[in-house]
Amino acid sequence: MTRINYRKVQKGISVARLSSYATQGQTLAKTLKKYGENVRLCEALYPLMQQLEIVLRNQFELVLVKKYGQDCYRDSNLLYLLDRHERGEVFKAVEKLASAKKPIHSGSVVAELMFGFWTSLFSKAYESEFWRPYNTVLFPATTPNNRNVQMIRDELTKIRQLRNRIAHHEPINKQPLELWSRYETIVKLLEWMNPDVAYWLRSSKCDRFPSVFNAIFNPKPRARKTP
Repeated sequence: MTRINYRKVQKGISVARLSSYATQGQTLAKTLKKYGENVRLCEALYPLMQQLEIVLRNQFELVLVKKYGQDCYRDSNLLYLLDRHERGEVFKAVEKLASAKKPIHSGSVVAELMFGFWTSLFSKAYESEFWRPYNTVLFPATTPNNRNVQMIRDELTKIRQLRNRIAHHEPINKQPLELWSRYETIVKLLEWMNPDVAYWLRSSKCDRFPSVFNAIFNPKPRARKTP
C-alpha cells in the first residue's frame, strides 16, 4: 500500500488553508482528516443547494411570467422596479446568451441569473410587488402561517452565506448543529415549493447529507426532523 506523504499534501493544499482546521498539538494527519471531512460535507450538500436554486428560480419565473408576460426580462416595468445592480444582472444574462448565439427567452435568462439575484427579490423593497400577491405561487405547499416573508428572507440569507462558503472552499464543519439546521431549512423550503422534488432527492439517494453528517459527528444515525 502506498503511504501518504502528508507534507506533500500540505504543500499542495497550502499551510494557510489547512490552518483553519488545525489546533494546538494536532498532528498533520488529523488536520487533513478534518479538512477531508469538510470536503465530504460540502460535496454532500451540493445536490440540495443545486435543487434549491433551480426550484426557487423556476418558481420565481412563474411569478415573473404571470406578472410581466413571456418576455418579462424585457418588460420596462420590471426593469424599472429592479435596482441598478439587479437590472445589470438581467442585462448581462441577456448579453451572455446573445454572444453565445443561444435562444433568449424567460427560461434561458432565468437560468443565467445567480442565486443571489433570486434571494434579493425577497427583500422588503419587493414585498408589495412579488410577495404579497404571489406568495402562494412561490410556496404553494405550505400553510399561511409558514408564509412569513421575514423568516424566509432570513433563512435564505443564511443559506446563501453557507453556499458562498462552500463555493470559496471555506470551513463549514465548525458548528455542526448550525450546519444541520441549515440542511433542514433547505429541505423545508424545497418541500414548501415542490414536495415531489424533495421526495425525489431522498428516494434517488442524491441527498446523502444525513449519512455523511452522522458518520462525521455522531456514530448513531440521526433522523431528519419533519418540518
